[in-house]
Amino acid sequence: MGKKLLIVASKRYGDYVKEIAESMGCFEAISFVDNDREGAIGKLEEVETLYPEYRYAIAACDDGAERLEWNKKLEALYFQF
Repeated sequence: MGKKLLIVASKRYGDYVKEIAESMGCFEAISFVDNDREGAIGKLEEVETLYPEYRYAIAACDDGAERLEWNKKLEALYFQF
């Protein structure tokens, strides 16, 4: 199984994060988890169900405090950055 990345709570920065991740060329799949984003593969409250299929996750919230909170949650759920 290749590396898969989740971009969580993406808002407007999600597209930037995806672009950077794609340029790295190390992810087989890059998907979004967000309550308001069209095309997201899940809602925020479902993020834990996507591990271990997705082992990598990063929050892309506009708000720095919210982003830090989400990254702490993701780390506690065993996602890697």
